[in-house]
Amino acid sequence: MIRHFKWHKKRDESLQHGFMRYSPMDDCSDRYRGCSHNRKQTHYHCIKMSPKKRKAWKSGDMMKAISASRKKEMGLLKASKTFNVPKSTIKDKARSEEVS
Repeated sequence: MIRHFKWHKKRDESLQHGFMRYSPMDDCSDRYRGCSHNRKQTHYHCIKMSPKKRKAWKSGDMMKAISASRKKEMGLLKASKTFNVPKSTIKDKARSEEVS
């Protein structure tokens, strides 16, 4: 009984840190194909995916960057760095406004 309790405790602790604990009795092949440790030894798999980081930018800065890019005052990269907005977002927004 104590051994079983310790097993659950170890699994719960690893889950709190973003890892799933697999023992030799567990089959991880349904989620992790090709795992060389499956059913051979105790091992861990990362289960937490880090959220995609997004930069916060002001709409006024974005409009200035789009305007500067359209007027050929500066390229996308320079506008991105000058106004602190993502280059790909300037490109996407400039393209979508041209189509509209």
